[in-house]
Amino acid sequence: MSQIIIGLDVKPNQYTSKDPLSFKILLNDNLHFDGAITAKTHIDVVVPASESEHLLNMIMYGKTESHPTNANIMIESIVIDDYAIFSSDGTYKDVLLSQIQYTHDHNGNSPIVTEEFTNMLGCNGELRCTISTPLLFWLYDALA
Repeated sequence: MSQIIIGLDVKPNQYTSKDPLSFKILLNDNLHFDGAITAKTHIDVVVPASESEHLLNMIMYGKTESHPTNANIMIESIVIDDYAIFSSDGTYKDVLLSQIQYTHDHNGNSPIVTEEFTNMLGCNGELRCTISTPLLFWLYDALA
């Protein structure tokens, strides 16, 4: 296998075209997606299958005091090749969520905190996940 596909489904919890929240994805500091999330959006990120570690950053930004407090970006699923890492509808076990860290500062209202990822990004912040290839070895280590 020469590449691995990471697929994400994201959506806003409040559909609005006025002042939407934005989301970007970087893999190894290379931008793969950057845009406003105004509806359910599927994003694929191609990861080289060469033996190494890859840092995946998923960043929500653009939330201001003019947004309702409960304006969020929801991550409905994360799938790496055919391995489901997360699904908000409960069809997949969330055993690999510990591999994802959510770091934010409550939109400038607190010191930086790192929290457990659920499925919502409610503050401007970043999800980080380090994935190593070969993928099966990473999955084995993550599940051990």
